[in-house]
Amino acid sequence: MARWRCLASWPGAAVVFGGCLAGAGASAEDLFRIDASATSGPALNVSAGGSDLPDLLEDAVRSQGAFVGFVGRDTQATLDYAGLSNAIVVDVNAAGTSATLQIPGLGFSRGFSGSNRAELEDDIEAFLFEDGEQVYADFLELVRQQTVVDALDGNPTSVTGRLAHGAMRHHTLGPWRSFESAYVARVDEDGSTVEESPGPMFKGPNARGWINVTGTEIDGESFDGQRYAVDTFGEMLGSTVGFTFAGFAAYQELEGSEMFQGGLELGVPIRLLRDHEVIEGVLLEVRAVPMVQLGAAGSVDTGSGGSLWGYGGAITARLMTETLTFSAGVQSLWYEGLGFDAEYDGQGYSFDTELDQHVLSAGGSVGWRPVEWLMLDAGYAYHDYREPAGVSYWGSPSAGASAVLGGATLRVGYEADLAERVDTQSLSFGLHVEF
Repeated sequence: MARWRCLASWPGAAVVFGGCLAGAGASAEDLFRIDASATSGPALNVSAGGSDLPDLLEDAVRSQGAFVGFVGRDTQATLDYAGLSNAIVVDVNAAGTSATLQIPGLGFSRGFSGSNRAELEDDIEAFLFEDGEQVYADFLELVRQQTVVDALDGNPTSVTGRLAHGAMRHHTLGPWRSFESAYVARVDEDGSTVEESPGPMFKGPNARGWINVTGTEIDGESFDGQRYAVDTFGEMLGSTVGFTFAGFAAYQELEGSEMFQGGLELGVPIRLLRDHEVIEGVLLEVRAVPMVQLGAAGSVDTGSGGSLWGYGGAITARLMTETLTFSAGVQSLWYEGLGFDAEYDGQGYSFDTELDQHVLSAGGSVGWRPVEWLMLDAGYAYHDYREPAGVSYWGSPSAGASAVLGGATLRVGYEADLAERVDTQSLSFGLHVEF
């Protein structure tokens, strides 16, 4: 199994991509909560929440911090993981010499023994890093399927969600190239190149690229957050076949829990129909775009992360006039987890990512150039997770305005992700250059 190398301080944390923006302050809600109760002696119940899952679990098992009152008491601690109740249950005896770890969603239970609570906590942690790595990988898969906070999969702001939507934007939705008249090189039957006179219709450049900066507000069922991302895209086109490259790096904060993401995409656009004149002044272009993708996410605070690769393709069509372009496309992408290596306290560990996802997408957009220096665009994409996920499907409307400055375009755009359990709203600024 292929593996990526990363440095982390908790199972599942992946590559921390450089250049991520600084995070915002924590919100009033807590992403995680532990409800602890004494199972012997006088009644004692304590609930404590936080944004750092490893620290919260450590306090509960060691009876410290908010749980100091459980020293010398039989204790049961139950974790609510971002709305997933009874995610983990830990029972510790009064002497602090034995504990039972349960993951009810997996039907998993295991006992531990030690000389004190601190040793018990260390033994549980060591188990999750070593012999229990598959159990922990299965637990993270459960989190991705039943919550909407995972950074890797299962929701619109996860890596699979961003890779799928990014591919739709790259190959179907835009941003728009300028509607410039251009000489188009044609090859005659005898192999000689013929230069045609410029016409009033859209002729795309041979190469283009853009860089985009996006800020996003996230509104979940019981949490809020922010996401900041930088993404790039480049395309080189020949008469029939081309090459595309895209990448993104993102920082996300949910109720004080920090997450990091990144992804890459390579595509091969193939022009099935190029500049076909449907009627005078109206051109049609049809493309097939096979592609491969890589992605990773990690968070020390949520104790989660992983890496993946994806493959699939899109079919897109554009109908173009001098001032209008209509675009539509369908897309299918499959994602599989990759193993990766992590380093914790100076020791190296290997982890697997339990992930098997399929995302179907469809969408369209329209671009209008009312005057020489201005372009307006609007679009909509629909995405559907075909395998179990925290969000089954979502829609992404978008709109933008661009100032055309010769071969460069400055764009301001708005976009939203609308799902049953989480919504987002984004504002983006981009520079688009044609060659």
